[in-house]
Amino acid sequence: MLLSGQQALVARSHPHDDRQAHQAAQPPLHSASNRDERVLGIPSLESGYLQDIRCALRTRGCSDILIKQLTPGLPQDGDSKWRTYKRYCELVQLPIWTVSVYTSFVFSTAVTQLSEFLAYRRDSGTGTYSDVANHRSVVSTAYVTIFSCPSPSEDPLISRLLAAIKKKTPPQPRYPIDEQAWDPSVIIEPWLSRPDNHELPLGELALKSWSLWGVATWPRPSDGSKLVRSTLRRDPQSGKLVFQYFGTKELRLPVFTAPLSIPPDVQKKICAVAAVETYLSRTSGPAFHHGDRVWCSLKPSKKDGIYRAVGAETLSRWMRTVMDICGVPKHFKGGSIRMAAASKALDDGCDPRFVLMMGRWRSWHVLDAFYNRSGCRVDPKPTRQASQ
Repeated sequence: MLLSGQQALVARSHPHDDRQAHQAAQPPLHSASNRDERVLGIPSLESGYLQDIRCALRTRGCSDILIKQLTPGLPQDGDSKWRTYKRYCELVQLPIWTVSVYTSFVFSTAVTQLSEFLAYRRDSGTGTYSDVANHRSVVSTAYVTIFSCPSPSEDPLISRLLAAIKKKTPPQPRYPIDEQAWDPSVIIEPWLSRPDNHELPLGELALKSWSLWGVATWPRPSDGSKLVRSTLRRDPQSGKLVFQYFGTKELRLPVFTAPLSIPPDVQKKICAVAAVETYLSRTSGPAFHHGDRVWCSLKPSKKDGIYRAVGAETLSRWMRTVMDICGVPKHFKGGSIRMAAASKALDDGCDPRFVLMMGRWRSWHVLDAFYNRSGCRVDPKPTRQASQ
C-alpha cells in the first residue's frame, strides 16, 4: 500500500510499552521540526489497543503520569476489535486516526470514517447488531480519548446506522428464552470445604472472589474488568460494601456508574464481600499493577514479575473454570452467570426493581427478553420490598 510522506512518519516506541508499537521512529516529540505539527504515528497491525492510545497521547503532549491515570478507564479487552479496525484502514488506505497531524483532526471526518467502517463490519463480520455496536464503542472511545471530541457514537449518522442494523438483525438472547438457567448456588458449595480466604493460594482466592462476586451482583465479565478498586468501601452505617464500575457497556461513555452496594453474608466463608476485601488486601503491593481495577493475572509476568489487570475474556474463562468444577453444562459460557444469578434472585423473591438496578439494564424489556429465566415475568410496578 502506498502512503504519503507524512503518513510514513511513525511514532517512537516508548520504553514502558510491552512491544514495538510502530513501524519506525519519528523525531522527538518537542523538536523544532514538529512542535507545531504533532505527527501521529501509524500503529502496526500487531500492536494493542491501549498501546496505540498511549503512543498517540504522548504525541498529543500528555505526560506519562497523566497517561497512567487515563488508561485504566479505557476498555481493557479492545485489542481484537481495534485490530479489525486497523486492518480496515489499511484496506481502504485511510489513516487510523483519520489524520496524520494531530491538529488537523476534524470531527465530521471521524464520524464518516467510523460509520463507513461499521457498515463494512456489518457486511464482513458476524452481521449482528451487538458485534457492530461493540466495534463502535472501542473506536469511538479511542477518538474521544485522543482528541477530546464529542463521542462519535452519539452522532446522528452513526445512531441511525446502528438503528437500521438493529432493525434488520435484532439482537437475540444467547440462550433460548425457554431454556432453564443453571443454578448459581452450585458456585458457592465448593468454597465451603476450602480453607479460609487468608489461607487460600492467591490464584484460588482470585477465582473465589470473582465467582462469588458474580453470584452476588450478576455482572458481565466486562463489568468485572471495569470494577474500580478505589471506589470499594464499607458504608459505616449499614456495613454494606459500596462500589462503582467505570465505562460499562450500558453507559456508552467513559464515566462512572451510580454507586451500588451489597451486604456481607452472615457466613463469612462464602461471603463475596469478605473474599473481595481479602483479595484487595493481598494484591495491594508494588508487584500488582492493577490500574485501579480489582482482579489481576493469576501469575506474574515472566518478563518482569508483575501482576497486571485482567480483561473480560480472562474473567469469563475464570468463571467457566469454577463452573467446570461445579458441573455446570459446557454450553453455558462464563458470562451466563449474569443470566443465572439474576434469574435466581427473582425466583428467591428479590424485588425486580433491585434486580434491574444492580444489573444496570436499560429497561424491563431487556431484562425479560434476554436474561430473565425465572418463574415469573418482571412486573414494571412490583409491590415486593427491595432486597436488602
